[in-house]
Amino acid sequence: MYGRSLPPISVFDSEGFEAACRGAIICTVQPSQFYSVRSDPDAGWAFTRACDLGSGEACLELGDALNPTGLFGAPSTPENWRGAISAFQRACDEHQLADGCERYRRLMENRRNPETAAVLAYRETRCAEGDQPSCEIVAAAQNSTSSAAQGAPTLAPLDCAAALYLVSTDGPEHVARATAEARAAVQAHIAVHGGDQLQLENQVVAAARTRLQALQSGAQTPDAVRRDVQACRRQFGFQP
Repeated sequence: MYGRSLPPISVFDSEGFEAACRGAIICTVQPSQFYSVRSDPDAGWAFTRACDLGSGEACLELGDALNPTGLFGAPSTPENWRGAISAFQRACDEHQLADGCERYRRLMENRRNPETAAVLAYRETRCAEGDQPSCEIVAAAQNSTSSAAQGAPTLAPLDCAAALYLVSTDGPEHVARATAEARAAVQAHIAVHGGDQLQLENQVVAAARTRLQALQSGAQTPDAVRRDVQACRRQFGFQP
């Protein structure tokens, strides 16, 4: 109750909204400042203490206060991502709250999540439970790491992502597979090097468009693209 009695910073008191349009993939609008337990340490202490003392609802409120996703999310800092993940996971595991499990799942599957090691561990667990998209992400990350360790000649994951995404221009029937494979290659890059997935996807789309223009102008040949696509599918363990 003490934590709830501390009012959040009103969005209308902030300096304004920061609009970030992320290329062709997504546009987001977030306030430049908004409530978080970092801006009100007393609220953070109160919710954390209540969570420690056995209140699952307090764990949820702590996670909500730190959650960097959504239109009015907290600042997207590594501390807020880690704090929200931990709070929702506690609400799920320690207090058996379905809302905590669902909010934890949404955070771990959010493409902006910078906690790459935690995300990969989560995907490994989901793969063991039979989730096929998670298995593809794990396989891509493992194949990329294995190929690099063995010194095998490979394309960089982001170069593969661009080549694989380019396949989507062959027709609507190729879009779903091309997008999934390109996204898995981006995840493989993130698993090793880190980075923001949306920004990297924008980078991949831009690289694919540049390569498409080179194809259209004759600066590159379709055979070269096909060779790269086949090599990348072998590299990441995708079906030929």
